[in-house]
Amino acid sequence: MRPERVDEEHVDADLSEADFSGQDLVRCRFTRCSMRGARLVETRLRNCTLIECDRNLRGLSLRKVRLVDADLFGADLEGADLRQADLSGANLMRVRLRGVDLRGATLERVDVTTLPLKGVRLDIHQAAMIVTALGARVEDEA
Repeated sequence: MRPERVDEEHVDADLSEADFSGQDLVRCRFTRCSMRGARLVETRLRNCTLIECDRNLRGLSLRKVRLVDADLFGADLEGADLRQADLSGANLMRVRLRGVDLRGATLERVDVTTLPLKGVRLDIHQAAMIVTALGARVEDEA
């Protein structure tokens, strides 16, 4: 069974050396926290909120992290590794994504039409989903 941390509040905390790997964080709130260098491998963040941690998420390895329904409004994720992350229902309004690797990430219930995609790495299925959401038709040559 995975360790679970529920309803934790982290305010103005230096979490740069924290190791949350393999844990479930449920309804946790992070406000003005430094998370650069934090270890989050296969961490599940369910209904978590990150407020004003935006400058501290650059380059983080968030591979296979579950950010289901997470509030990432305005987060700076530049250069982060989000491969195979579950971003279902996450609020990604006004995020910075340049250099982010989203290949294999789940983007269900995310408004992909508003994402700043310049410099983002996508897989072919995500690219087709985004183009379709923008109103284009994706077809094989006949």
